[in-house]
Amino acid sequence: MKRLILVIILLILISSCSESVDKDNLKVGLIFPLSGPAAMWGQEMRTGVELAKQDLMAENKEITLIYEDSQLDPSKGISAYNKLVKIDNVDVVVVLGSRVAVPIIPLADKDKVPIISTIASANGLADQSEYSFRFYPLAEHYVKPHFETSLDEMGKKIAILYVNDEYGVSVKDEILKLSKENRIEVVFSEPFTPKTTDFSSELVKVESKSPDSLMFVGALPIEMKSVLEQLDEQGIQINFFEASTLLGVENVRNSVSSSKVEKYTNVFPAMLGGGSSFENKYKLLYSKGPQFPAILGYDVVKLISSVDKNDISKSILELGEFKSLNGKMEIKSNGEINPELISMKVRDL
Repeated sequence: MKRLILVIILLILISSCSESVDKDNLKVGLIFPLSGPAAMWGQEMRTGVELAKQDLMAENKEITLIYEDSQLDPSKGISAYNKLVKIDNVDVVVVLGSRVAVPIIPLADKDKVPIISTIASANGLADQSEYSFRFYPLAEHYVKPHFETSLDEMGKKIAILYVNDEYGVSVKDEILKLSKENRIEVVFSEPFTPKTTDFSSELVKVESKSPDSLMFVGALPIEMKSVLEQLDEQGIQINFFEASTLLGVENVRNSVSSSKVEKYTNVFPAMLGGGSSFENKYKLLYSKGPQFPAILGYDVVKLISSVDKNDISKSILELGEFKSLNGKMEIKSNGEINPELISMKVRDL
């Protein structure tokens, strides 16, 4: 009898300890493209997430990270979300990419699960639900820096090539808006299918319109590499403005280093500082410098870990601002948290 009582007491103690650990432990589900054409973004962001976890563990904060591979495919993203929420019981979901985030947000709203979208610039992402946040520049932030600093180089006539998804259309619309405001004529505008590698026919049309510059809205490194190579192959001399951040990544720049056109891109402020504690720790851990997805991944996890896990959405809004690696950012009432971008010539990076 005494032995039975002892066993019961031990089971109660074990159960109590388990509940205590679960109560304190923050479970984060991360839906990243870890394979396929966009794997660079997901793998790089994962490095920053893991560094944030190390820092939190050093502060005796419990966090569990559960990764799912979306391959930047909406249907795979939805399946990943359902697993994370229904089986893994995560406290919050982080999603990389507009085309994956857009169909997941209504599900998260129904389930009342906080969702943070990043590397996602489709219009209205954060407005769709009280549980939805965006930790990334808006579509306008891809475009404004170029119009504010490089109007002379842009010229009076531009052409636009943009990826045909939520993100690409949103950025294209901002280009059209700012072009009109600055009295710049858009002589050509055409979408292309995601993962396109042959731009030869589109570039023939661009050249026939004699624009001063080309605004390119791509999502994948292979799209960027292909269009720049084909500009050279077809002998088209034109100023090239990337309304994105692909060329802000070192290995993407290196892959197009032979390109002859004058290229402009957008970069995050943290990419220009150098010598930060984060950068030094990152280099020590990975033997390379961080690219912007790693910086964003680190910041998102640090933000989540700074609030009450039992009411993440409300707690994030109550912060009002967040000190990120890219500087202090306002947390807007609609869930937007938007780092600024800086327009730069690629050869100056």
